[in-house]
Amino acid sequence: MELSLASSRLWPDLVRDLGEDVGLRQGGGITLCLTDDDVENGHALIEAQSASPRFEGRMLSPSEVFDLQPPVSRDIKGAVWSPHDGDVNWVKWTAALARGCERAGVDIRPNTRVTGIDRDTSGAVTGVTTNHGTIHAATVVCAAGVWSSRVARMAGVDLALRPVKGQILVTEPTDMICPVPMANVRQDPDGSFYLGVTHEEAAWDVTPTDWAFNQIHSMAASLVPAVSDLRIVRHFAGLRPMPQDGLPFLGPVATVPGFYTAVGHSGITLSPIHGKVIADLIVDGQTDVDIAAYDPLRVLKP
Repeated sequence: MELSLASSRLWPDLVRDLGEDVGLRQGGGITLCLTDDDVENGHALIEAQSASPRFEGRMLSPSEVFDLQPPVSRDIKGAVWSPHDGDVNWVKWTAALARGCERAGVDIRPNTRVTGIDRDTSGAVTGVTTNHGTIHAATVVCAAGVWSSRVARMAGVDLALRPVKGQILVTEPTDMICPVPMANVRQDPDGSFYLGVTHEEAAWDVTPTDWAFNQIHSMAASLVPAVSDLRIVRHFAGLRPMPQDGLPFLGPVATVPGFYTAVGHSGITLSPIHGKVIADLIVDGQTDVDIAAYDPLRVLKP
């Protein structure tokens, strides 16, 4: 929670520095409550998050939600509101980051597979072996998402990481009727709705399924009835890199000098803070962000 809140504050400046429109909307967001249990869970979430001095969220009444987002179902019981929430076009964001890195002098090598992590007799990294030769480096950062466990294993590091499948539906564009970002039913600035999402223990399978389509579509229609009239133009699945305890693997690996990890299930939300932490550690040898809970080796400790 603290990491997410800290990351949320980095977004505006980072987007400004990149100088590109990535579709960032960060005027707050809501999570709708359809049942009394949802409301109870919302209150519990706010109570837990209020332990942070950074958090400013609260529960909204149904009438407050209708004022913010008129098309939502009249059956809702309320919503959780967080002024820190927002959304971004992740395709534009990824491309903008890559272009920003290139302007800073980064050599990006697409279609290059890492086949080994090179180490000296003391165990410190000396570079990586790829299908296009060796890249010499005293520092290696493993940020390969769901494949990070495979990369880390090349350095003798065991990350307790598993793939968790998520499926999403995308509708045809329509008029902007839901300008406030929401969980599970989000309308992009272009008018398309993104509906989701599942959490499936499906190993490495990324096949879209009919049951997920029906479940997601039914849930979305119960929150925003207007989406039931929209044509679904895309149904896709992806894999989240889910650490065993749900917390990121972020920071240096003590047993392999020069080797760092930056991986967790929220790669878009946490990308600014992950970048800051890793840059701080490499350049300055320290960071002002508390990362003690994210030690990559924590699951191996007694």
